Amino acid sequence: MIAGDDRVNPPPQGIALFDIVAAAEKKLHVEAEAKRYARYSGPRFDHLIAQQIDWYRAWL
Repeated sequence: MIAGDDRVNPPPQGIALFDIVAAAEKKLHVEAEAKRYARYSGPRFDHLIAQQIDWYRAWL
C-alpha cells in the first residue's frame, strides 16, 4: 500500500519495491492523493484496513 502523495517515500520507490518482489501473487494499492500519514485515519483508513483484513484472511 502506497500513499499517492507521499513525499518521504515517493510512490516510484514503493512501485520499484513491488516490482522486484518475486511472488506469484501480489497486489499493489496506491491510495491516490493521500499524504504519508493521511491513510491512517478517517475514510481512507477504513478502506485500507478492510483490504488488509481481507489479505490476512486469505493468507494466514
